[in-house]
Amino acid sequence: MERTAHLIQTGKILLDENFIQSSLSKLAGQITAAFSQSKNVTVIVLLDGAKRFADDLFALIDDDKFKLVYIRANSYIATESTANIRIQGKLPNLHNTDVLIVDDIYDTGNTMSRIIDLVNIQKPRTVKTCVLLKKTKQHNNPARIDFYAADIPDCFVIGYGLDYAGQYRDLPFIAELQ
Repeated sequence: MERTAHLIQTGKILLDENFIQSSLSKLAGQITAAFSQSKNVTVIVLLDGAKRFADDLFALIDDDKFKLVYIRANSYIATESTANIRIQGKLPNLHNTDVLIVDDIYDTGNTMSRIIDLVNIQKPRTVKTCVLLKKTKQHNNPARIDFYAADIPDCFVIGYGLDYAGQYRDLPFIAELQ
């Protein structure tokens, strides 16, 4: 029954399981190379959407120098991203550290820009960003995205950690919401 509900709400599949797994391997290599000279890297994972992505990605990296920290950041109301970013959780001391911010999707740029600003207040040594998906559109608050798995069109997507009203996160692929 639940599988049928997924099919009713799911539009075109944009990224299948194989593409996602291949992209994770590629990103793991890029991130490992980028931080090869770092002794410790604080990875700030934005909940809830980026948890699955980050957990799978860092299982492939499997290096103790990457310390994952989870904070909740949300800007969506239903299917619309807003300028009102709600943040829950506390950042650790980031002074003179290497930081990687991981999010599920780069949409308007509001969330990523806000988190980068909060991180930069602490004067880290470096700040890099990684997202699973990057929308191909004009961003309200452009931010540099250092690593990403795929460009997608400007549509609302679900699956592989991304949800609509708390549903569809468990889908093994990424699809457009109908």
